[in-house]
Amino acid sequence: MDQLVYAISSMLHAAELGCRGFFLYDEGLLPIARKMREDGTLPPEIKFKISANLSIANASALKFWFEKLGPLDSINPVRDLTLPMISALREVTNNPLDVHIFWSNTLARTLDAPEIVRIAAPVYLKNFWSGPGIGVEDRLSQSISVVEWISKQYPHAKQTQSGAKDLCIPAKPGTKW
Repeated sequence: MDQLVYAISSMLHAAELGCRGFFLYDEGLLPIARKMREDGTLPPEIKFKISANLSIANASALKFWFEKLGPLDSINPVRDLTLPMISALREVTNNPLDVHIFWSNTLARTLDAPEIVRIAAPVYLKNFWSGPGIGVEDRLSQSISVVEWISKQYPHAKQTQSGAKDLCIPAKPGTKW
């Protein structure tokens, strides 16, 4: 329970500083965070994103979790789902999905990206590529390759623009993190 208290305290502080999105790794925190958003302890525009580590791997589980969440929230399903499995997820919700295109040094789905966009949109493609010698430049290069490949294979796809109102954490263009 101490960890839940620490997480709640951190969320309250981050919300005071302007953060409007939280990544939830612990399903025990979700009902508390949701209640805090509902009763105004957290701002109503706060978004929650459920971690892939909760192992949401099928349409039934995705539907269950979205029924627990709000319309602004999103879910990271299991990272290595097949294209038909991702398509089945899309059939149960209109909420954006978060799909990993790269994960650590074990998953790279550059060639699948256009098809993932086609079957899963609205979808956020995630890039977490790490390991010895893999830096920000490498992740950026991989991300650019994915965007170029999607543009070539699926030219009708639309990318979220910088500063879009549905993004979680407000920041001014050019902000250095």
